[in-house]
Amino acid sequence: LQPRASDDHHCLFLLDTPPHMQGLEHVAFHMQGPTALMLAGSRMVKKGYESFWGPGRHKFGSNWFWYFNSPMGVHVEYDADMDKHDENWTARSIDVGPETSQMFLFENVEKWSPGGGPPHPDH
Repeated sequence: LQPRASDDHHCLFLLDTPPHMQGLEHVAFHMQGPTALMLAGSRMVKKGYESFWGPGRHKFGSNWFWYFNSPMGVHVEYDADMDKHDENWTARSIDVGPETSQMFLFENVEKWSPGGGPPHPDH
């Protein structure tokens, strides 16, 4: 199904859920790219918002993602670089399994350097 108003892989995703799961699950904010997503997600972490999934990349839509709990009672997703449904898009299938919704996950690291950083001054 290709929506007329957008060529994004998806703009509204509806699921049949058990009775205890009703209402809006999450709202996504589209970022300019993976770098903008990582910067925005890092700001959320620094402000104390709990990250519960990501950063990573989805299989469906191929978009980068990072999910957070929010005080609004719904989850917030930052995403970037979603597949486009245009004349070049072709459908593909993926086997169902526990890792189906992600290609890979990253762990956010604030500071990194090869070898674990500079040596301690006492050594």
